[in-house]
Amino acid sequence: MIRILLILLLSVLALPQRAAAHPHVWVDAAAQVLFDAHGTITAVRHAWRFDEAFSSYLMLGLDADGDGFYSREETAELAEVNVTSLADFHFFTSMAGAATTDRLGDLYSETFGPPQDYYLVHDGVQVTLHFTLPLDAPVDALSHDVVILDIYDPEYFVAFSLVEDDPIQLANAPGGCGLTIDEPEPLDESYANILSLIPADGLVPEELLAVTAELANRARIVCS
Repeated sequence: MIRILLILLLSVLALPQRAAAHPHVWVDAAAQVLFDAHGTITAVRHAWRFDEAFSSYLMLGLDADGDGFYSREETAELAEVNVTSLADFHFFTSMAGAATTDRLGDLYSETFGPPQDYYLVHDGVQVTLHFTLPLDAPVDALSHDVVILDIYDPEYFVAFSLVEDDPIQLANAPGGCGLTIDEPEPLDESYANILSLIPADGLVPEELLAVTAELANRARIVCS
């Protein structure tokens, strides 16, 4: 499981200022919502850039030919481990479509098929994981008042934020479709302190899940 992997990585990284507290890994996220020719949402294409410390450890021992670069062949196995393990955590992604904006019908991770087109890219400093997440039950955006895409970790083990430029895009969307993005407010200091006391292998108490839910990076997609 990826969380076990992350715990092991943190112990090796020996970062006491981070390892003692939630979150443990930081991700800058970007996503594309993919449409087919009929205006139906079929998949979400993710690009997640990991923080420098985590990126450094991920690449240890992967430069098989010693040329200083990391090819897709050298990182293919690690990419597969990452994306297949993400299923245990619902890919940190949820999508919901609703006939009215105040009543959302859930289409959570069980509607996503196995990740596709996954690979890792190292830019010399940080690692970005790319993968496409197909929907088992595609969402007809034209039949809903709104479609919601959320990206976050309810356990706050991984802290997600959005990249600055065009973080969420619509690909091949029909005319009349648009989106708005809601980025979360900074976590209240008192709650941050409580979460920081949770050990690496601990879970967020149920009464705090409403707090971590407020950390979701949200796109509201409307097609008319």
